Amino acid sequence: MDVPRKTLTRDSLGEEEEEEDNMTSDINPQQPQPQPQLNTTFHPFLRLPRELRDEVYEIILSVPPTNVFDPEGYLLPLSLSILRVNRQIHQEASEIFHTTAVFPIHIKRNNEFTPSYTVHYLTQETPWEFFMYRYRGKHGELFSVNEPTNFIVPDNRYIHPNDEYPPIPRGMHFRKFKVEVLDGRLLGEVPASINNGSASRKLLLLAVDRLLAQLVPLPRENTLTLEIHLFSKILQSTAEEIVLTSGNYIRDPTAKSLRKALYKDMVDTIWPLTQGPWKYSIHVPRSLEEEFPGVLEERLALCNQLEAGEKKEEGAWREPTPMWNLWGRSGKQIQRIGGGMDHSGDPFLNQEIL
Repeated sequence: MDVPRKTLTRDSLGEEEEEEDNMTSDINPQQPQPQPQLNTTFHPFLRLPRELRDEVYEIILSVPPTNVFDPEGYLLPLSLSILRVNRQIHQEASEIFHTTAVFPIHIKRNNEFTPSYTVHYLTQETPWEFFMYRYRGKHGELFSVNEPTNFIVPDNRYIHPNDEYPPIPRGMHFRKFKVEVLDGRLLGEVPASINNGSASRKLLLLAVDRLLAQLVPLPRENTLTLEIHLFSKILQSTAEEIVLTSGNYIRDPTAKSLRKALYKDMVDTIWPLTQGPWKYSIHVPRSLEEEFPGVLEERLALCNQLEAGEKKEEGAWREPTPMWNLWGRSGKQIQRIGGGMDHSGDPFLNQEIL
């Protein structure tokens, strides 16, 4: 397994009140009304020094590592029962939990081919939800949703399904997420020339919009940090082969050109993750940085130059098109929860999503 070395970083830019209901007391003032009781009972655990208690909190509330390569996804065996012991322990443990826990976000990208078009999938899995974004491009081309010649945008106002889901509880307190982006495409599926309006980047813009709505409600108390890791089955296996063998076929100019195209396309794909109001760091496999030095910075700079119409214009990529769907999971059931067309003629309407 290749060890990442290249890292790119960037900096980012209440009290509760209780009101007593006096309606009943006004009617019958002789009977005192019961008030909600907080658990203030002293717990023997609080006899330990604060330093030891903090160490216990870190051990109990640490988020176990997950693997984006796991096809079955992941479950976090995380118990938060300690937060309900009493008020003081809740306050102490919550502070440790929010400042030290690193939550995983898995983003997987893949394609599916048909005789007439290519379907692009991007799934986003967090500890609290799963979303699948799908984009269908005719003739295998990576169409941009901003190109009016390719799509017919309805005249009626449309609210993206992302907006219908509220932020996660206390999401503004979380400080760090590890985002693992896995490209599951095969080498023959990599375009020979890179389209800067790629479908995958469009889909990830929707995913980033979802993260913004969930994790950055205003005002946010603490700076959020994303630790972004790039993974590719092709590049990972190729890097291992380069280390283990001296075969000339691996360093063939054509193969190198395809690897570079894949690397550029991956950087283009994750660019939306660099556009939120958060700090970020990008980690790529060491072999890529050694073989293609400077490509990461060059591609990100190019995407920044081309961002007009990609991100800033409200209607440019949030409006529906006839060729994308949004899927959500409730338990083990995956259902379509939005899209930009009448899906009665959609050949994927009754297709089972695995």
